[in-house]
Amino acid sequence: MPLNPEKVESWRKALGETPDQIEATKEELDKTLNELIEDITCGFRSGEKGLYIADFQIKSMLKESGEGLRRGGVQKITSYRQRIGKDTKIYADYITNNPQRGPVYGAYLKRDGEVIVKPDGITDGLIHTPRISALKRSEYVNPPCYIEFQVKVVGTSLSKKELQELFEHGGEFIGQLSDRGLENGRFHLAHLEEVMGQI
Repeated sequence: MPLNPEKVESWRKALGETPDQIEATKEELDKTLNELIEDITCGFRSGEKGLYIADFQIKSMLKESGEGLRRGGVQKITSYRQRIGKDTKIYADYITNNPQRGPVYGAYLKRDGEVIVKPDGITDGLIHTPRISALKRSEYVNPPCYIEFQVKVVGTSLSKKELQELFEHGGEFIGQLSDRGLENGRFHLAHLEEVMGQI
């Protein structure tokens, strides 16, 4: 069966179907295609104000960055990842309240001081596993855009210099969100300021 809706009518006519049967087939095809597109599309999280990156996604990037620095010999401390997990907390915008998880926090994506309310577009790509290759569609936003948040550190477990190294390494080599393996989601640290007792 052709997936292009424009070809459905002529194909069904060739099978001897009535106009009503052809229209029903086209409606079912549209529904199926929409469901398929939704299933393979990776989108941004969206809150009341617009698109955001969740606090745990930022923290996961820091952990991955710490592991990369450790393996690369930049940091000799084997507990780098554990220190990030236990001794840091991301403070960002309040998004909503989840009945199962409680309050949800994240950093809204902004451009020129305004929250971005929808993605700039969708890109198609392929993902490969040992068993299959599949189509993947991902939402994206064009630069320049940015997020703002605070990182609370317990005691002296992580210094400002170490945090800067984590963000710089993460921005250059890791990235954020699901398409980072395709070299997307890269970023640079625009500003890092130490604030005492403000959270």
